[in-house]
Amino acid sequence: MSDAPRLPEAIAPIPAALDFWAARAPDALALLAPTGETWSYRELRNAVARTAQRLLAAGMRPGEPVALLLQGSAAACIALLAAGVAGAAVPLNPRSTAAELRRDLGRLGAPILMTGGPTTLVGQDAAAAVGMAALDVDELVRGAPRDAAALGPLPTVDPEQIVAILHTSGTTGWPKRVLRSHRSYVATARATRICTNLTPDDRLLVSSGIFTNGGFGAICAALCTGGSCVLTPAFDPAAYPAWLEALQPTWAITTPTELNLLLGEAERTGRGAISGPRSRLRALRVGAQPMTPGTLERAEESLRATILESYGMTEASYITASGPGVRDRRAGASGKPLGCAVRVIGDDGRDLPAGQPGAITIRGATLFSGYLDDPEANAAAFLPGGWFRTGDIGVLDEAGYLHLRGRANELINRGGEKIAPAEVDRALLSHPAVAEAATFAVPDDRLGEDIVAAVVPRAGLSPSARELRGWLLDQLSPAKVPRRVWFVERLPRTASGKVQRRELARRWQEAFLPPKAE
Repeated sequence: MSDAPRLPEAIAPIPAALDFWAARAPDALALLAPTGETWSYRELRNAVARTAQRLLAAGMRPGEPVALLLQGSAAACIALLAAGVAGAAVPLNPRSTAAELRRDLGRLGAPILMTGGPTTLVGQDAAAAVGMAALDVDELVRGAPRDAAALGPLPTVDPEQIVAILHTSGTTGWPKRVLRSHRSYVATARATRICTNLTPDDRLLVSSGIFTNGGFGAICAALCTGGSCVLTPAFDPAAYPAWLEALQPTWAITTPTELNLLLGEAERTGRGAISGPRSRLRALRVGAQPMTPGTLERAEESLRATILESYGMTEASYITASGPGVRDRRAGASGKPLGCAVRVIGDDGRDLPAGQPGAITIRGATLFSGYLDDPEANAAAFLPGGWFRTGDIGVLDEAGYLHLRGRANELINRGGEKIAPAEVDRALLSHPAVAEAATFAVPDDRLGEDIVAAVVPRAGLSPSARELRGWLLDQLSPAKVPRRVWFVERLPRTASGKVQRRELARRWQEAFLPPKAE
């Protein structure tokens, strides 16, 4: 790897990175799709420049936000990069409801929404409702010939300029709008290269959506490393093995939920191995939520690739990561700090010793620039010296690995004892009959809050509540054991795969608690 060409350290903006690779390896493959469509680095750079010019000609002012409601494709990737060059890209979840779109677009005040394919009609309706222009992505990106002469360097961009405005998952309330700079994403790319051992020969499979921080960050990582990206419209466990064979990615990003879906599909179809003989997959970078016990081992055997866990958030793509090899992993840990410094502090703001849980705070190059139009959130999130409160609880061990304990605002106060639901989840997930589990708080007249566990049983198995509570009593103190176990078909999750505990609590109260008297 030491002989592989690298992006010079002096380059911080994304356009400069594209210019670098277009000059160094103009005919190297940059983008490809399951349809067989391909784009070289020269074609990609020119397409991004042309699309940025067309956005400005369509009424956008330099630096303004541009909303995108798009499934994964080469055109969507070009549009995303062009929006970030001309102004700031605001990718939205293509599965958003009409009400969610009107809310997010109305708050944004952007002049343009790019849409296309299955999202065209809902996007056009939402744009019209808030007075925005809706542009078709295919017409915008593909209007000029592929062999057009080079357009010269992309516009010069300040490294601190905002390239993307991303919405948080909203698991704890109204989604915040996160401002990410060019510098933060190029720093993320360099961190990804280190912890995933990337070279220009690597190819990324993006199947989870380009609208997430993980998707956008991984695309930047692949392109800033000089590698290539495979972009699919959506995650499809039935099509995944064929993608590995035909498109031959060497690494991919995914979530534990998607891994379980892949393994379930392989079991249902009797495939056994997900990766076939032509697959080149060597690593999967997994984030968003903790791994179900046994998933990592089963997935590595079936995919014939190394699973590398990481911890990040919309506000900072990487906080910790394992890798690039198996020897760099630690059981139960999300890896070592990467791209930023990590402190675990107590209520008094002082660093806690190794092994003691506390609030995770971070500072570094991958960190975001603040929340859009939310001074109260910014004031609450940042400590003196530029340290950011992640809202997570964790433990740093003696070797410097970070072990997550859950969200601070999800702690359950059961009669004065603070309980991290993630700890209970892990114990439940170690039961052989449990496929998914999520613990949450419900009101209790005596204790203030009590614990309920929502459980999805494994296919064909029917554990009882008594059995699961007995299992937990062998692993946890009695105060941490849920009084009630609620069996459900599925857990509500965000687009990035995070469990929505508040939604579970709402559904539980609606189903089991008597309505309050008027």
